[in-house]
Amino acid sequence: MCWENPERWGKPRRVSRIKNTILYNKSVCSHKNIELIEKRSDDAFIDLINKNIKAEFIYVDGDHSSAGVLGDIILSWKLLSKDCVMLYDDAIGWKLVDALGSSPAQLSPRMGMEMFVQCYWHKIELLPIPNSFQMALRKIKE
Repeated sequence: MCWENPERWGKPRRVSRIKNTILYNKSVCSHKNIELIEKRSDDAFIDLINKNIKAEFIYVDGDHSSAGVLGDIILSWKLLSKDCVMLYDDAIGWKLVDALGSSPAQLSPRMGMEMFVQCYWHKIELLPIPNSFQMALRKIKE
């Protein structure tokens, strides 16, 4: 789990509550190989790549801009083992609103996800998730 830029979430009490929730969920999880990494997701992914870490499941829910999502997906793709699954949150219909009140595509996670799918279409299998704001794929080729 990457813990990226908690200051942007607001008040220290809220940040503390979110971190405590993450630590609690980790403590009750049957998988004990989960680590809270308190740094930017791109830095954390690069560290894990350099350590040759591989993952069987990756859940992407971080920066919601197209560029941020695309960067997280590309870096996390390098960590994903063949035949394993990556799940993207807020893939459909979620948009940030800019200072002028508009929602350009560049502020939507969907654009970054779709760009990744277009570039890696021959290495993935899209997995259906009916009635969901999420998107999942399986890595079928390195």
